[in-house]
Amino acid sequence: MSDIQRLSKKHPILKPWDIETIVNTFNSLELDANRGLDQRHLVTGVQKIEPERQYDDIRSALKKVEVSRQGMVELDEFVEASSTL
Repeated sequence: MSDIQRLSKKHPILKPWDIETIVNTFNSLELDANRGLDQRHLVTGVQKIEPERQYDDIRSALKKVEVSRQGMVELDEFVEASSTL
């Protein structure tokens, strides 16, 4: 099962093409060797998808997401944060 299919099931409120955009944006960002995104780069990533989003809105959305690695956001968490905006 692809990331898009898996994430579509996990986040039914998002359309598959929206998830594809989010996944492509995540993959275009500065990821570490374990495919994680430093939280400091999260704002940049979300603003690529939704340029009108403000820093405080994005940080607030991230606080609602449980991250699996301290200070790092993985694909599932990035999609979750994006979906709460």
